[in-house]
Amino acid sequence: MCQSCCRSKFVFDTLFLILVENCSSSFAIAAANAISDRLCMITGQNVRLSPQHFLSCQEDAEGNECKGGSIASFLDFAKKKGVVDENCFAYQGEENVACPSTIEQCQKYFINDYCVANGVEGIKREILKHGPVIAYIPVFRDFLVYKNGIYQVLEGTSRFQGGHALKVVGWGQNEAGQEYWIVENSWGEDWGIKGYAHIAIGQHQMYLDDYAFAPTPKYEKEETTAKETTTAGGKL
Repeated sequence: MCQSCCRSKFVFDTLFLILVENCSSSFAIAAANAISDRLCMITGQNVRLSPQHFLSCQEDAEGNECKGGSIASFLDFAKKKGVVDENCFAYQGEENVACPSTIEQCQKYFINDYCVANGVEGIKREILKHGPVIAYIPVFRDFLVYKNGIYQVLEGTSRFQGGHALKVVGWGQNEAGQEYWIVENSWGEDWGIKGYAHIAIGQHQMYLDDYAFAPTPKYEKEETTAKETTTAGGKL
């Protein structure tokens, strides 16, 4: 039974967090987890894909494992080369993790392709039909100390350079009617709401309302051939 994608009306309960540690790898973690959840929806299998596979085994990986990257680069890797699971190559969260020579002996999971969902309603439809998506946000300083409630950037708050990737698992609305995205972060369960956050919809400076990446896992159903049974009266 797949516990990682228990879907309610507006949210997926993934129950699986990876702590980024001292490594700029949020893009790989968010993408690997989103593909895992979407694969779970299709197959019912609780497979957790490995962010480390891409970080250590991509071209130009040596010495660059923790220097950041793009969501699209991970998804292109998953499409062309496939990604192993955590049992084969667990996430390390540090530099200079070599690609193991035994990696080709492990099963790989592919995606057929990926698309970009646009706008609030487009992103909602994509999540509801196919599962979590991956998005980039800028990190404002007050986001580091977020604990609960609906996060809104405080006016005048500065932001860090670069971006940060999150997995968007659903959305909700409080009693006052304010809508928010439900996101899974990679900063551990001590941050936010046990690793999750509610981010207000309608904040254009967060980019969450604009677009998100939506991968389509490759899955081939196993075909079973029914054996014909011959009896005295013919075939059944």
